[in-house]
Amino acid sequence: MITESRGQKKVTSHPLTWFSFIYRQARDFAHHRPLGASKSPLDSACARGRQVERLCVFAACGLWLTACVLQPAYAGDLDQTLAPSNDDTRMYTLEQIYDVSSGDTGTKPDKPSGGFGEPSSGPGSTMHTTDNIMDKLAAGVTTAAAGDVLTGKTVITRGSGTGETLTTGTMPDKEGDNVSTGSSVDGTTLKLTAPTGFYDGDDTVTKQDDDFTAGNIKKDVDIFGVTGTASVVTGSGAGTEATASEIITNYYAWDSTGAVIQGSGSAGGSTGLPKTGQYQNYRAGDDQTHGNPAGAYDIGLPQGEGTWDNYWDARFTDNGDNTVTDNATGLMWIKDHVAMGTIGGVNWAGTMTWNNAIDNCLNLDYAGHTDWRLPNAYELFSICLLENGTIPYGGNPSGIKAAGAPYINQRSFPNCVSGAYWSSSTCPYNTSFALFVYFNYGFVTYGDKASSYYVRAVRGGQ
Repeated sequence: MITESRGQKKVTSHPLTWFSFIYRQARDFAHHRPLGASKSPLDSACARGRQVERLCVFAACGLWLTACVLQPAYAGDLDQTLAPSNDDTRMYTLEQIYDVSSGDTGTKPDKPSGGFGEPSSGPGSTMHTTDNIMDKLAAGVTTAAAGDVLTGKTVITRGSGTGETLTTGTMPDKEGDNVSTGSSVDGTTLKLTAPTGFYDGDDTVTKQDDDFTAGNIKKDVDIFGVTGTASVVTGSGAGTEATASEIITNYYAWDSTGAVIQGSGSAGGSTGLPKTGQYQNYRAGDDQTHGNPAGAYDIGLPQGEGTWDNYWDARFTDNGDNTVTDNATGLMWIKDHVAMGTIGGVNWAGTMTWNNAIDNCLNLDYAGHTDWRLPNAYELFSICLLENGTIPYGGNPSGIKAAGAPYINQRSFPNCVSGAYWSSSTCPYNTSFALFVYFNYGFVTYGDKASSYYVRAVRGGQ
């Protein structure tokens, strides 16, 4: 079929009509009678020229017809009234199509503007070729699915044999705090399982555990920014684990392995009676029989230590600031009053009257504490050892006490004077007297309150 566009009307004629017409003309030309029979030479030449001219026209028409048969021709809108310089008549460039297909441009571009004009020179290499564009368009299928794209966002996906389609995402945006769906511990690392979704820099995954409190963490230990406040007893000696007697009764603590220890010790003051330190046995059933840490009774705090060395380690803790804590009574003592020297105008290495002893202790500011006081008779006598001979420790025959006076733990209370030390207790027999402990004899007696004796301050026991 041969189609011609005339305005918006298409005119069609059958190609055989044209072939038939040309065939007849060529046949007449081929069978034309020869020149010169009945015509003059001039007439014959003129007639032959006209036939050649007509044949050339027919040949040109044949070529045109062949082109029309092989490819239909479209002339477009012949009634277009817009000028070539009008932007509505322009088209997208191949470079713009290439940019959109390659993802360099995420939005539909504007068509070129500025009017049409004849180029002043031939085109140069200013754009991608059609091969480049085809490489971008024919990159295979995409692997992203709706679940891989954020909810409300749209992308172009390409399937095998399905072409390009728009896909709207279904992945939830996990904005803010999100509760973990599970957790596990890998060594010292806590791993939280995050719910499926999209997370950016200000989103979190959390796991609630009501046991994660400062009170459940060892004191001064920091775990994930929480500093512990729980007191974990580490023992009275270096590297020694805590024992039940070192923990107050009805209280609990952890040892270094995490095991719970239920306390059986005294809450402090004179309510917890310590061992007397009587090391020698004088007969069955005496003090040493019941007070021996390795014996069947183990009377006196702290208990359960098994040996005398362990007992002394458990009983007294050196605080490193010239103070000692008696773990049997909970009292804190001045370790070496002679080493205190003069503080606040008071010579603590010397003696003083009973009233001055009370006042000076109450006014003492020492080792970071201001609640010092003069001990009562029971408290002061609790650190007196009732052993005349030596008390060994750590392989040293007199490691705790040498033979004779002073009758005190000389390892925990060095430089103790073999003399009298005031207590705050008034003598019940005669109230003008007060009780004192004679560390050079190992007993309690009384003296005039105006007399001058040594002083060892104490605090705690509340």
